[in-house]
Amino acid sequence: MNGNVLSPAAARDGHEGKDHDRDFTHVYRTTPVTPRPYKLVVGAWIYACAVAIYTHYPDEHGRIASLAHLYYQAPFIALLAMWLWGLNLWAWCVLMRLNPHPLVVFELDDARIHMGHREVFKCAFHLTAVFVGSLALFLVYAATGVDDDLAKVMPVGLYVGALGALFVPLEIWYAPSRRFLAKTLRRLFAPHRQPVGFADFFLADVACSMAKSFSDVERAVCSMLAGKVMAAVDGAGTCGSTSWKIPVALAVPSAIRLFQCLRQRRDTGDETCAYNALKYLSAMPVIGLSAAKYHVDHALWLRVLRPAWIVCAVVNTAYSYYWDVRHDWDLNVFKSWGAAETNTGGSGGGWAERGR
Repeated sequence: MNGNVLSPAAARDGHEGKDHDRDFTHVYRTTPVTPRPYKLVVGAWIYACAVAIYTHYPDEHGRIASLAHLYYQAPFIALLAMWLWGLNLWAWCVLMRLNPHPLVVFELDDARIHMGHREVFKCAFHLTAVFVGSLALFLVYAATGVDDDLAKVMPVGLYVGALGALFVPLEIWYAPSRRFLAKTLRRLFAPHRQPVGFADFFLADVACSMAKSFSDVERAVCSMLAGKVMAAVDGAGTCGSTSWKIPVALAVPSAIRLFQCLRQRRDTGDETCAYNALKYLSAMPVIGLSAAKYHVDHALWLRVLRPAWIVCAVVNTAYSYYWDVRHDWDLNVFKSWGAAETNTGGSGGGWAERGR
């Protein structure tokens, strides 16, 4: 069932304008109730798959475990993020009853038709069933040696299914929220062409936190396209540690945020945005030197490049920590270092004015 049904009050008020659309003091959506027997069946399936995963999961240093980590680590983190997002919405709207609703920051045309905490939990519940099912079958087929051909279908089906579910051009599966996410993803890859909205930088910040997962996805997709789903991907080779595509995948999120900051600097004239861009620029030498390890002589790495890599990593970490604490979170930990700062507890203003 679609799940995008508005409540009668929301349907009556659907044309009263954007300001009213952002009033979250009323119940803005009715969610179809999932029958309890259906929930029990899906819950039993998740439990059975969890038992199968625990039973067939091999030694963590084994080949099958390495493949499972490669293919399923990134989807697991994305799924966990979805559960936590639903928990955040639930805590905000139900537990603490805060106002306004957190979706208001995304500047949606009609936020009432987008996913609230019930819809996020419902979607995450079904995706969890799909994820554990795919992982359990992969381990059963691969670890027991039943059929490698069936084993390699599982991660491929999971990745293809995820893309299909996100971009399917039908009015199903919370279509407004899917379209908004797809539109934001497209905007991320052209940050210089339009002003940076809250959703743009929010998703790019999430991508920066998941950069390692993106590199895992690159290796996983590379192995699938190369027809080596069940082959070890570490070491040399097209999809191994020496591939140039891995540092590129690691650098893309930071590059997106870098260009977003420069675009904010051009739009607002705020020099703080340029200093924020330095945070993401400082990540590039760390990524580049890490990749150089696999392409230079070992002695050169130990004598020159590794010390340089450590210095760059320390600089990037320290600068990022300072920026996040002092500017993004508006804390006063570093306030005593700058006598010119005012007593307002930060640089003030919204996220755009601070160059977030």
